[in-house]
Amino acid sequence: MFFNPSDPAVRERIAADLFFRGIYGLRQGQFEEAIKFFTQSLSWKRTPQAFLNRGTCYRLQGKNDEALSDYTTAIKLNPNYLDAYINRTALYKELGKTAEADRDSEKVKELASTLSSSDGYYVVQPNPRKLRKKRPRRPGYRK
Repeated sequence: MFFNPSDPAVRERIAADLFFRGIYGLRQGQFEEAIKFFTQSLSWKRTPQAFLNRGTCYRLQGKNDEALSDYTTAIKLNPNYLDAYINRTALYKELGKTAEADRDSEKVKELASTLSSSDGYYVVQPNPRKLRKKRPRRPGYRK
């Protein structure tokens, strides 16, 4: 089967496949493998999500300069990308860069105030019934 690598639909499909392989690696804790897939995905299509997740891999490995660069690039690609601002704020705080952290924190508050559930963000409250411990049933008891 042949495909045209200059076709935007093909490029997007390949980038998406590589991106999700990177997500799997990130969730499994295989950061080097995930970075490889995110980087390959970015060679097909530059997306803020791929930069964010690759930055997260770098951050979890202690490669803070690379993480900061990827978070910043994600924000440049999408100036309203809340997740990138949240991650960059946390990284700035870890690095002791309070002025930058405060600036990003203000942007997080600004962006968060404009969100609705249609944006895919929800405030999740735990169900108190599910938090209660269930008592074991007595032997011979049927319901």
